[in-house]
Amino acid sequence: MRLFVLIGLLSLAITSHADAFKCTGDNGRTVYQEQPCEKSNLKEVGKIKPPPESSKEERDRMQGVQEKNKANLDASMEARAKREEKRIEERKAASQGGQVEEGTQPSPKPQSQPQKNNNKEKPG
Repeated sequence: MRLFVLIGLLSLAITSHADAFKCTGDNGRTVYQEQPCEKSNLKEVGKIKPPPESSKEERDRMQGVQEKNKANLDASMEARAKREEKRIEERKAASQGGQVEEGTQPSPKPQSQPQKNNNKEKPG
């Protein structure tokens, strides 16, 4: 989850900055838009300045963080895939009646439920 937030923040920093205007309508409602307020018959409250450009050091640092996060994610996904593969092999071996590796347990077999007797005798 943090990775997605980080990527989103970085994409905001990388995109080109358009001017943003803070306007107020007749009803007093605040509106933010990319075009000047006059074009929309609104009163301008202020112009929003874009964030300052990040320094080369900050961009390099963020790139390093991104690479580290990607490496951690890749390692986590690989470990998960190996665990899943091992679980599938164990289930396959258990279903074929084969031996299961030491230290693991075969998957439990489904238990059959008792049959209901639908033949009811009438008292009589």
